Amino acid sequence: METRNRNSDLPFRVKFKGINGIQILIPNYDFKFEFYVNPSRVYTASKIADILTNCSVIDVNTMFIAIDSPSFGPGELKCRKTFFLPDERFPDGTQKKVEVETILILE
Repeated sequence: METRNRNSDLPFRVKFKGINGIQILIPNYDFKFEFYVNPSRVYTASKIADILTNCSVIDVNTMFIAIDSPSFGPGELKCRKTFFLPDERFPDGTQKKVEVETILILE
């Protein structure tokens, strides 16, 4: 696993993949990525109601997230990805799907 200094800026390119693992376009549904070492300090990048926050579009299937001077502290940097998938079978019309993964180690 990659290790970085915890005081460094953290750039991330995010490519989206479908269920079959094939790269897809940036989804038209809402999503948010929450980066943290300790859940009390979270950096959020999102696309909610077509408004991008703390991220930008590079091309049709790649987003860029730049975490500037994060000061997370040492430890495993995790990313909690929450996708709000349109699904009429749910009372609110949305299925919330959450994935958590360790991105890198900050020291």
